[in-house]
Amino acid sequence: MKENADKKAKHRELKEGDFVLLRRDKLANKLQAPFDPSPYRITEVKKSMITAERNNKKVTRNVTFFKKIERKDEESEESEESEESEDEYYHNALENVNFPEQIQVPVHDDPQQNEPVEALTKN
Repeated sequence: MKENADKKAKHRELKEGDFVLLRRDKLANKLQAPFDPSPYRITEVKKSMITAERNNKKVTRNVTFFKKIERKDEESEESEESEESEDEYYHNALENVNFPEQIQVPVHDDPQQNEPVEALTKN
């Protein structure tokens, strides 16, 4: 039995200083998000019990109540390099796109004078 439970168990690696979202105990309505959108910072880890703090408010819960998130502050150094390459990629992509030539089709008030578009494209 324990072996089957261990197969389905999620391994969570949370350490001090990580930013996490806290799962709400009860939802007010079905449209409410299951996690509180304001992040907490982990201050203490004891096996499966985690203490997190936000605005001098500490909460201690089991590891299953937390969801690790990546902060933009931590990724800013990596993203600066990738943004430059993305800009170059999109700039180069636009240069390499072959757009079809636009054909000017004369339009007359009398529908019988209008030529079919197929005849103009074959020329």
